[in-house]
Amino acid sequence: MADDVVGVTTFCDDIRQERGNKYSLMGCYGHELILDEIPAILPRVCAHVVVSMPISALPENLTIRARIKDDVIGEVGVPPGDLAAILEKLEKQGLNDASRINLQVVMGFSPLVVPGDIMLRILVETELGESGAGRLAIRKRNESDPAF
Repeated sequence: MADDVVGVTTFCDDIRQERGNKYSLMGCYGHELILDEIPAILPRVCAHVVVSMPISALPENLTIRARIKDDVIGEVGVPPGDLAAILEKLEKQGLNDASRINLQVVMGFSPLVVPGDIMLRILVETELGESGAGRLAIRKRNESDPAF
């Protein structure tokens, strides 16, 4: 995929949309979530994904996927033409001096079944290919992990 399309993900317990079109992320995770017991069923895990793209080369097709192993557990597709429509709207608002456009996507997985140690991956796909946008390891606590 083109190096210019970049995705970054923050994983958390919940995402709430607030007044003024802002989001509050609750219980953010680092690179892993450590559980006392596995198998487990987590009531909810969320992903806040930001995909940044150059305005000069917007993809025609854009899909954000959540995977565990080869299984797709969530997917958000941006219909063809929507990115160009967003750009046109920004230009009408006089915001045409930017070189990139950022798209926010909120994904929720409820419940999330954890049968064993797993890796939750977020991938961004365009017509040029697929690239990683973040991952969260979910595993059982071991003796060397700090107890909180």
